Amino acid sequence: MSESAGIAGNATTTKPKPPSARFFDLIVLVFLFILGLAFLSFIYYRGSAGEVEGAERAVRSLRERDATLQEKLDNTMAMAQLDEADARVAHPALLDRNANFIGDHADVSWTYGTKSDRNYISYEVELWRNQPGNCSLPNADGKKILQTINQLFWAGCSNGPVKFVASDPSSMSSRIPPNLDDEMQSGNYSWRVAPIRAASNVDPEDDDAELLSDWSELSSFNIHKSLLHRITETHIVRVGTNFEQDTHFSRRDEGGHEVGFDISLVRTLVEGCLELTESGIRYSASECAKAVAAARAANFKDGIADSTCRPFDSPTKLCVKFVPVGSWGKWQSILKRKEIDLFIGSVTRAAARERAGIVFTDGYLNYQTKLYVHKTDLVRRPLALSNWLSKDRVVGVIESSTNEYLLDHLIEEDFKSTLDKKSKLHKFPVRSYPALESAMERGDLDGIIIDDSFVSKKQTDWVTIPDLVKTNAWQTYTSEYVGPQPDGGAPAEQIAIATIQDETDSNRGLYSALQTALKKKEIRAVLLPALCQTFLASSNNSCPVGGSQ
Repeated sequence: MSESAGIAGNATTTKPKPPSARFFDLIVLVFLFILGLAFLSFIYYRGSAGEVEGAERAVRSLRERDATLQEKLDNTMAMAQLDEADARVAHPALLDRNANFIGDHADVSWTYGTKSDRNYISYEVELWRNQPGNCSLPNADGKKILQTINQLFWAGCSNGPVKFVASDPSSMSSRIPPNLDDEMQSGNYSWRVAPIRAASNVDPEDDDAELLSDWSELSSFNIHKSLLHRITETHIVRVGTNFEQDTHFSRRDEGGHEVGFDISLVRTLVEGCLELTESGIRYSASECAKAVAAARAANFKDGIADSTCRPFDSPTKLCVKFVPVGSWGKWQSILKRKEIDLFIGSVTRAAARERAGIVFTDGYLNYQTKLYVHKTDLVRRPLALSNWLSKDRVVGVIESSTNEYLLDHLIEEDFKSTLDKKSKLHKFPVRSYPALESAMERGDLDGIIIDDSFVSKKQTDWVTIPDLVKTNAWQTYTSEYVGPQPDGGAPAEQIAIATIQDETDSNRGLYSALQTALKKKEIRAVLLPALCQTFLASSNNSCPVGGSQ
């Protein structure tokens, strides 16, 4: 037992020792520690770099926004300065830019946005003649000799410039010349205006003596002694029309050319049938026959839609220049101001319109105003106005037209006939026939009052109420507005040419020449029926024309 115990005791005392750390292991641990520290540093650096980069992006974004806002602010300030500078400068009125005046003087106007009291502001006008004048200096044999710049200018011996104080500064307008004893010679002029202190003197030698701001931009105008003089000098007849209506009478085709019944009629009349003579304008039968034949051969399109008329090809040649009239309601005022020589485009000859110089030629096309309504509104009911007015109705018309006059009287008549004193008719005025047709098709209107020449035969969804002509409004419209025919005949709705009868022209002006032409057989029996066949065959108008001479 002692031996065994000794052996056991030896086994216990001889147990192996754990291995000691080696230098290599220490190096590995240090390397791993450094590697971990580097990794953590890298992670921290990347996070910090991301934050810095984000902060830099935010700073750049703020700077960009600041720069953008600064640019907008600079632009706003610049625009405000421009607006302020623009408000300090007078501006010729659009109405008077490139205006045409007939007579011995012109009337110009402008706008000025000052906040100062107008009682302390006047205006200085500067004027140039853009072509040589007809000098009328008196002889130097003891008569009055003109010496001042203004006297020489009004006498046609100087092209200017001349300066003068506006004749009506409170309304920002002036007569040119301001002196009622002076007269303007015919020609083209340029002018500008600038504000000055009230009671200031005009110095012809000093541009900026008393000016409160810079000069306005230049504007211009033409002046002629009479309509006949303007036509004689330019060989051009200025024809106003409203292309906005886009009708068979006056419109633009796909190429932008002027086409239509009235377009072809006036071109054939003016450029083919009328000619200039030493005494004025006259009708030429031989030339008219050639022009009518040529227009018919071209079907009023080829060579007519794009006229190549040159005014001075011959001493007798006349050419048409079309002047667009933007709004139908403005044609009378433009004609009265003599900006145009005549107006066309399905114009009703009406006695009530003949004022302030406006006259109409004889009518060359008969038509009838009708009340068109939706066919579905009178299903299984007689076509009677009373049936249709069992409900409130909205009726469309072209504003400032004869149709509007008729509708106004219908509304007044309906108002008087109802017990509750409330009309069931409500007016819906629009600028043009296309707008009227569109509103009718959308169902915004219950009916329209329009000339039958406007409406196409293809329009089968509308019907007319025939007893419109039995109303008191119709009688008032025909007797008081349309009026009797020039020969004293019963009132009839007719399309004619509106023009100005210049008293100084006597029987040698444009109006007299047109009247003569429209009475001739070549026009009545040949040209007008051909025009009807070309332009109005698709309309509801039966296209009757007057007799011939």
